[in-house]
Amino acid sequence: MKKILFISFPAAGHVNASVNICKELASRDVKLIYYTLEEHFYKFEGHENIEVRSFPDNFIKYYYEKAKISGKIMKSLVSILHMVYSFTDILMPYVKQEVEREKPDLIMCDALSVYGKTVARMFKIPLVLVFTFIVQTDPENPKPPIPPGAIRSMLLNIPKFIDAMKIKNNIKKKYGYCDEPGDFLDYQGEFTIVTTSKEFQPKGHLFPDLVKFMGPTNVKHSVIPEVKDTIFVSIGTVQSNNKIWDACINATRNLGYKLVITFAGNKQNKVSVDIPEHVTIYDNLKPTEYRDIISQSVLFISHGGINSVSDAILGMTPILVIPGNDETVQMGQLVEGYKCGRMYAHKEIDENKLRVEIERVLNDPDTRSGLGKMRESFLNSMGCKKVADEMGKAFDLFEVEEK
Repeated sequence: MKKILFISFPAAGHVNASVNICKELASRDVKLIYYTLEEHFYKFEGHENIEVRSFPDNFIKYYYEKAKISGKIMKSLVSILHMVYSFTDILMPYVKQEVEREKPDLIMCDALSVYGKTVARMFKIPLVLVFTFIVQTDPENPKPPIPPGAIRSMLLNIPKFIDAMKIKNNIKKKYGYCDEPGDFLDYQGEFTIVTTSKEFQPKGHLFPDLVKFMGPTNVKHSVIPEVKDTIFVSIGTVQSNNKIWDACINATRNLGYKLVITFAGNKQNKVSVDIPEHVTIYDNLKPTEYRDIISQSVLFISHGGINSVSDAILGMTPILVIPGNDETVQMGQLVEGYKCGRMYAHKEIDENKLRVEIERVLNDPDTRSGLGKMRESFLNSMGCKKVADEMGKAFDLFEVEEK
């Protein structure tokens, strides 16, 4: 039996997007060890070929300290950079020890798990990257200039940027490898799984065959209800912006729809206005509950995470993206370009402007065709089974059954 180590980036959306491909591999008589936080263990229950292990206590303590200010971190590219390198610095001794002990045939990791990539290259172990977001490589321009937003973030946070580079250089000196900042969102010539369709990924048809567009992993949960009577608001696990909740409550009054809000487990979130009868607020939702509410909604107000956007498209639910960083601005632009909704492009959250944007999305006659086209591309993507077949061939993991 071949052995795979999956070294996660333990944010909920990243773990959720990797669960089904891991279950598919484990069903092929492969031993898979998944490293993450204990809060995600239940997602792998019932699969005897998957063993879930916790990251060490020193990392867990640091991770949850950062989670308390995640909304602030996500607004700054330099803060994200510093966080990822700090995660790598803390985790490398543990991950190195686990790899030495387990001697895996393959390492899989999230594209942000720099510690996973570093240890795979250090021991010359085959590597598979899993992208839970859009790949930033431009197939027509492999070395594009640094984006203006990244330059601006560096100039505004020079001390933190310098410290991040010191951490990166120390990792490289100690272990021989470490991603440069521009490597994080690049597939780097590795066998890569992307959790969207080739049609949704910009220039998707130009990527080489080693980039596998698996599509969203929850396509089986794509039933569209006859009645849609809800506006749903979620800005993800790691982002926070308390102005959004109050503005959404006020902007949706008298529209005739229920309003459902989830804080997605983020303790930074709170509502300061009185909660009217049409509003229901959840501290958190299970993934199936989350997708059910999206499908029941006439509108999904989202931060623009790819998993959330994919769930909305599968449920034929128009999207209003309120971005919190450059990555989600790009997602908002894609949502508009594909006619699946709109992006709230104003710098400040204003309930009157928000009401206008909500009504524009609700009354846009083009969204149904745009959502339908992208939904079809998701349903026709490779899927977990075919990607597992391709991995088996590429890394000699198991006997691939002829279909």
